[in-house]
Amino acid sequence: MGHDEHSKHSGHSGHGPGHKFPVEHMARLESPERLSLLPVDAVVALAGVRAGARVLDVGCGPGIFTIPFARAVGSAGRVYAADILPEMIAACRSRAEAAGLRNIETALSTENAVPFPAACADLVFACQLLHELHDPTLFFAEMRRVLAAEGRLVVVQDSEFESAVSAGDVVHVR
Repeated sequence: MGHDEHSKHSGHSGHGPGHKFPVEHMARLESPERLSLLPVDAVVALAGVRAGARVLDVGCGPGIFTIPFARAVGSAGRVYAADILPEMIAACRSRAEAAGLRNIETALSTENAVPFPAACADLVFACQLLHELHDPTLFFAEMRRVLAAEGRLVVVQDSEFESAVSAGDVVHVR
């Protein structure tokens, strides 16, 4: 999808492109309603993560996917977790420590720059963040930089789902 076409479809609950998730609503990311619509374990399984893999969870939030990815890659693998909000990084770190996982590296990032080496990830994972991008072209260029040569990009994005979560309502997503 081109930049102009993406911009037409990137609204978030009535907000235009670039609207960032409000950190004061962090608890909504883990609400039973949201998790019933977003089967974390199934998404991780469908992403095809294997033991020893290197995963970048970009826009990791409080670590809802980071922790299952870390378990999936095992002690021989690595999960890089990046977010633009320090509160999200702190929550992700706390969750990793509570789970006793030592294969997670968290870092504060900007929208278009993650502080990890080039080609560091076999899989780049982005969940429900495309609608928050100011410049998708720059974002995807950065994801290409950190993705290994034979790596994969997995994006989970559903405007109906995100609208329901933002509004606090539950909808059935087909």
